[in-house]
Amino acid sequence: MKKVKLGSISSVLAFLWKLESKLTLLFNGELADLHLSALNWVAISWTAGTVITAPLLILSAHFLDHGPLHHLQFGVSAALGALFCLPTGFFRSVWPFPLYISAISSGATFGLAAHTRHLGLMIRGATGNIAGDELFTMRKSAGSRISVYGTAAGGIGAAIISSFAYRMAGHSDKFSNLWIVSIFSGIIWLVGIAHYLSGIRPPAAQNSPKWSASHAFAPRKYPHAVGTLAGVFLSSFATMCIFAATSIHLQGKLCYEAHDILYTWLIYFLIPTFSLPLLRYLQLSIKSDAMKMQVAGLLAGAVTSGTGFYFQNRTWHREHLFFFTMVQGVAAGILHTYGRVLLVDCSPAGKEGAFSACFAWVKMAGTCAGFTIATSFSGVTIPFSCSFLASILGFGVFVFGNVSNKGGVVGAGHGKEEEGLLEGRSPVNGFDTRRSSHWKGSARAAINLEEEIRSSSQVSK
Repeated sequence: MKKVKLGSISSVLAFLWKLESKLTLLFNGELADLHLSALNWVAISWTAGTVITAPLLILSAHFLDHGPLHHLQFGVSAALGALFCLPTGFFRSVWPFPLYISAISSGATFGLAAHTRHLGLMIRGATGNIAGDELFTMRKSAGSRISVYGTAAGGIGAAIISSFAYRMAGHSDKFSNLWIVSIFSGIIWLVGIAHYLSGIRPPAAQNSPKWSASHAFAPRKYPHAVGTLAGVFLSSFATMCIFAATSIHLQGKLCYEAHDILYTWLIYFLIPTFSLPLLRYLQLSIKSDAMKMQVAGLLAGAVTSGTGFYFQNRTWHREHLFFFTMVQGVAAGILHTYGRVLLVDCSPAGKEGAFSACFAWVKMAGTCAGFTIATSFSGVTIPFSCSFLASILGFGVFVFGNVSNKGGVVGAGHGKEEEGLLEGRSPVNGFDTRRSSHWKGSARAAINLEEEIRSSSQVSK
């Protein structure tokens, strides 16, 4: 029996060795004649991962809203990302990288869907049984607060991983350096599983409806949600176009040194950490909502891409580069923060998972499309022009498409007792907003803060 097991293991290892040799010859032979760059391969692999993720999200959207499997999906997505990050340098060849990139992009999409759904549940738990104008104020304050600090933390993480990648890029053995960076990324993915374990709760006693593929397309019945998804796609496309095209242009044509590019990335990632909390107070003082903040972010992106397009044939001085990097960093942070807040406000109770799945896939598809455009053309002419047009088109979608934050909340039926949900009950099992003072106290504090800002502005006038 042991001989059979050892023989089967040796045959499997031999098969894998032959497969690895054939794939290496394929990449070095026929596929090498295509003359595709590494960035082109990343774009192709990313696109494949986005396409593969679409039917998987359709299958799993129902379980994000019904049953106990929504936490499991988040845990599986984190484990999937870690699984394909850790063995990156094990095969010292380039052929596994398309598989790695496709799987990691798929896991990131599922993780984004799960996090966006959690945002919707937290906002719904914060509002409780409140209705009327107080509901809009409370949703605006609670949603922006949670999303702003989530984006700020994400910017710090992006700055850390980019600094670590820059530090490792200076060594001679590229495969080993890449493996170390990938292992570090895989460890971060594994830490995310702890978040999954901390969120496991016993399922609520309720009758879940039967699985239906149409549940994943629930946003099509809500016009404000459809407009929001269109704006999210265009904003994601525009921001990635600017980021990727600028990074390539700085290194390829302007011959900026590596540390200057790192400084540019750090400014881009860290500026939302400091600016978004301040902008939130400005948002409350001028009574702005998520839709208006989206418009502001798109206009800032249009200014950046338009300026870069106009001065593309001139030398970009460091002070000008860093200034517009700050402008675009703030714009990207605003678009990411308030895009999901606006989508969550348009999500009816009990359908946050379906709306979040659509949001995650649309955002990932827009980002992938922007990266593909930026890496497929030399120079910044086409990427910046496409980014400018996408920003203007997104502005038109939000303004002339009658997309409204308040209209989305009303259309989603928030603040009403419907679909068998008890008024005042939190979506989290075992947590009742009528018996807890934490959420209502924090939400009331947000309303008091807005009233203080409003009164202080009137006194100053």
